[in-house]
Amino acid sequence: MAGNREFYYRRLHSLLVVIPVGIFLVQHLV
Repeated sequence: MAGNREFYYRRLHSLLVVIPVGIFLVQHLV
């Protein structure tokens, strides 16, 4: 159970990193 929760937090953290970078790239490309 704890390992599954850690995996979920790791995915959530990677999404929180990827989303702002994607927005930044879109703004600079446009």
